[in-house]
Amino acid sequence: MKNINNFKCILDHGVYACPCELLNDPFEWERIDEHGKGRYRIACFSFSRNSKLMWGHYADGHRGCMIHFVLPEDYDSTFESSNLLRKVNYENKIGYDKISSDYERLYHKDKKWQYENEIRAVFDLEEHDSNQWEIIDNLVFYKIKVQSIFFGCETFKEDNYKQVLKVIYDYNQNHSRKIKVGKFKIKESSKYAFEQDNEFSFEDELRRYKII
Repeated sequence: MKNINNFKCILDHGVYACPCELLNDPFEWERIDEHGKGRYRIACFSFSRNSKLMWGHYADGHRGCMIHFVLPEDYDSTFESSNLLRKVNYENKIGYDKISSDYERLYHKDKKWQYENEIRAVFDLEEHDSNQWEIIDNLVFYKIKVQSIFFGCETFKEDNYKQVLKVIYDYNQNHSRKIKVGKFKIKESSKYAFEQDNEFSFEDELRRYKII
């Protein structure tokens, strides 16, 4: 949540697809040649909603948020290989000799990352659908719509929390598809668990910060 422009960019354009070299596991792109590294970009998502590790690693220790996206209409979980957006295959050893292309290799990871429950879309610079991807100043974005946003247990402590609320409010004012907003809280019964805060109200937050 520290960069408000990045947050707005997700709402307006979709999810940034990063170059191979920026992936957090070098084994993912180690055997991809230089041409392939310049050719492909990766947009990463997860099916894990309540993973403490994911919130800790990717949401700045609950100071960030979880963004829930709308799956494309043509997504079919029973025919993974036909999807652009597909689940990552987790393996105990690198089986690149059995994988036909660099493109396919980018859907495979070490089994130690399995807790991420990742799903990703791989952009191919030489062959891609402009209905699915947007390129702005050499930056690549996977076009996918935001359905809802859930704040972490500590998001309200961030300096730009009010700005984030205002960005979502402005977006909803200008779009027929409204983004739903929720929040997580630490469970009172256990300090090692969290749950959705059913008392949280987006409208109440807007009033509290005098946005409406």
